[in-house]
Amino acid sequence: MNVILTIPRALTVLSPSLPTFGHLTFSAQLVPFLDSDQEYGQCQNDRLVISAPSLDRPVQIGRLRDGADWFTLTWNRATEFDSSTFSIACSRNGTMTIHGIPLAANQSKKLQDNDTVEFRDTRSSFRLIFSYRKKYVFRSPRSTLYDVVKLAGEGGNGAVFFCRQAGVGRAVAIKSAQAPSVNADGTQPPSSEAQALALIWMEVKKQNDRLPAGARWPEPNIVRMYEQWAYAQTHTQYIVMDLAIGNLFDLVPSVSVDERSVAPYTIRLPENKVLSAARNIVDGLMFIHMLDLVHGDIKPNNYLLHVPLDPTTGMYRVILADFGSCKRITALKKMSVAKKPYIGTPGYMAPEVASPSHVYTPLVDVWAAGLTIYYLFTGVSLFRSATAEDVRKIAEASKHWTRLERTESISLGAISFLRGCLELDHNKRFNSLAAASDPWIYSVERANPLLDAMAEHMKRGSEAPAQVQKRARDQISKTPPEHGDQKRARDTLLP
Repeated sequence: MNVILTIPRALTVLSPSLPTFGHLTFSAQLVPFLDSDQEYGQCQNDRLVISAPSLDRPVQIGRLRDGADWFTLTWNRATEFDSSTFSIACSRNGTMTIHGIPLAANQSKKLQDNDTVEFRDTRSSFRLIFSYRKKYVFRSPRSTLYDVVKLAGEGGNGAVFFCRQAGVGRAVAIKSAQAPSVNADGTQPPSSEAQALALIWMEVKKQNDRLPAGARWPEPNIVRMYEQWAYAQTHTQYIVMDLAIGNLFDLVPSVSVDERSVAPYTIRLPENKVLSAARNIVDGLMFIHMLDLVHGDIKPNNYLLHVPLDPTTGMYRVILADFGSCKRITALKKMSVAKKPYIGTPGYMAPEVASPSHVYTPLVDVWAAGLTIYYLFTGVSLFRSATAEDVRKIAEASKHWTRLERTESISLGAISFLRGCLELDHNKRFNSLAAASDPWIYSVERANPLLDAMAEHMKRGSEAPAQVQKRARDQISKTPPEHGDQKRARDTLLP
């Protein structure tokens, strides 16, 4: 015998008891018992195919032999995932044995791991072991299979699985989340997260297409989406993304209350590494704000760690992920007018979202980014689980600035930058371009075409407060203007 094939489509299992696995498939393999030089393939149309050199043709489920099926292989369709098994049935006496015991015609037998199955007819016989191996598999509409290695994490916007792309072995992350309601025609639209990532990477491609051959637009430090699909039957969205090493919480564990009392002013990550991360964070925000998108859920565990490391600082690349709360600025305006509550993570929501005027702008991302960078220095989630209403009261006490100013090895430039991001008055707070233009972040040696692109976006009409725009204008030239050079800053952007 030279071919034993896997069950092709792995037979979808929907288990009410395991809702997070309802989108997964299940596969088992039939593995040869004797010969080691077997060839493996995949059969068509959900049929098991067994062939042997001594047979004049393959034996195949559904194919008639002498007017009757030789044998059949069936899935018991059990709703309980763990007890779902394969069974095998024989259509003629004397043609099949399991562990040497003949299987009578029309009698079925559940197959267990390592069962020896022998097939016989008048001309040939062969046997094999049924190897029973559970495997969760994602299957995309392009018939790409992704073996699920483990559940990587769960959050408010879905679950993320560590997977390997079958055949090529590429490690990826697949996010499973609730999809929006189906269209009137019954089709399943993609989620807002999938749409946002598609828009972002289409823009990167567009920018690259404008460049001369060999030149590349800088990575926006946003998670890359390779593929996405949604199932209308389960209202589930799947997004295939880069696999990360971890997130910022893994890099800088949260400091306990006891640690704070013993060493309240100890830096948790060297400033050069925090600066490297801060530049990645600011660039990502600037890019999505240039597209009139607001992430809406900036926090340390939504920033993923990727390689290669920064050659100067040894810091990971910090990549923005989880766009489940992402919205267009126009949508936020409508929410504000309708006074709909802003949905975000407690402790990271900007204070203005709880004001009577319900101010929702891209500045909420800058506020949360400032808290994230503050965390990298201190290991302290500044407002922990405080609501937006309580944040202002806590912030006005200014104890966090006292802690930062007393913390060893933090420059005044870094503190000044954080003050710009964490300004309580959103009219005075940095926007993402102003943050990128801050002297602590900005570097003449670090060419960044995002600055020019964002400046052009602002020139066409920006959502940023007028008081903030001067700081951004200073960055249009290759070197920042000297303090007080207001005319050059003004003339750069204004028509």
